Amino acid sequence: MLYVYAILKSSHQLREDSTFYGLKDHLVEIIRHEAVAAAITRHGERSIPTTPPNVLAHERVVERFMADGPVLPARFGTCFPDDAALLATLALRGAELQALLKRVSGCVELGVRVLRHPKQEPPPAGAVATDQQDVSEAPGSGRCYMLARLHEERLREQRQQEGRKLAEELHGPLSAASRAATCRTQVNDELLLSGAYLVGTHDVEQFRAEVQTLAAQHPDLRVLCTGPWPPYHFVSIAASPEAQRV
Repeated sequence: MLYVYAILKSSHQLREDSTFYGLKDHLVEIIRHEAVAAAITRHGERSIPTTPPNVLAHERVVERFMADGPVLPARFGTCFPDDAALLATLALRGAELQALLKRVSGCVELGVRVLRHPKQEPPPAGAVATDQQDVSEAPGSGRCYMLARLHEERLREQRQQEGRKLAEELHGPLSAASRAATCRTQVNDELLLSGAYLVGTHDVEQFRAEVQTLAAQHPDLRVLCTGPWPPYHFVSIAASPEAQRV
């Protein structure tokens, strides 16, 4: 079984000693086909368990290659039964892979998460403010319960609308400061935005400065920036009939 870490240019050269090891201390090899290549290790077992050490080993190999040129990182667990199956995929998707490598050349991925404080507790059910008037009811009455639920639902909808609007406002400048972006907004009540941004290596500090500016403008929010990472969110190389996931 061939375990795939990343797709590279065939001309990819490491600055350091090219001998290093990946999962289970197996030697990392490069299999080339015309303009593209794959970084792999060979394994006798049919599956690689998803454990923290294995995931970290996978990431170390990807980042090792990323330091010396563009890479298309494979998802953890992407493998091929033999050389022939891998070479067939490289031949079939060569043009597509070259285009993706060109897209991410000179770029890294930065992640941004925006969180807000947990919502405040709703008012006591015995004194619920409605749109029409203030209504005081004996605690435990059916009408009091329904009014409390209605009030809580209205607060929840208002909070969600405000959250979506705020997330979109935050995403705009970040998207403009990147070459490509993907994000989810209003993920849950606390997580307003979870985004990935493809940023040129020479623009990383500028992007981080934009994140800091947004954080300063919204002191009530937590704005977290992580990376640089390999561009996992901007490539897809496992969708092949020859490939399998373990």
